[in-house]
Amino acid sequence: MKVHQEVKGEIWSFIHPLNFNKYKGEYIALVNDRIVAHGKKFEKVYRKSLNIHKEPTFAKVPENELMIL
Repeated sequence: MKVHQEVKGEIWSFIHPLNFNKYKGEYIALVNDRIVAHGKKFEKVYRKSLNIHKEPTFAKVPENELMIL
């Protein structure tokens, strides 16, 4: 199981073309740069994503916007 720290997730979301606005404050599970599960409770996201792929990547989408100066 791969779990990204929130900082890495913020950088990834900044450079990745997906729109994360609807996932703010939620955990997401990614497989091949595609969101396969999301939700407020990590355990539910984890279980649902394992039905799709044996090694998804997890991140938590920050609630606030990231600003790089």
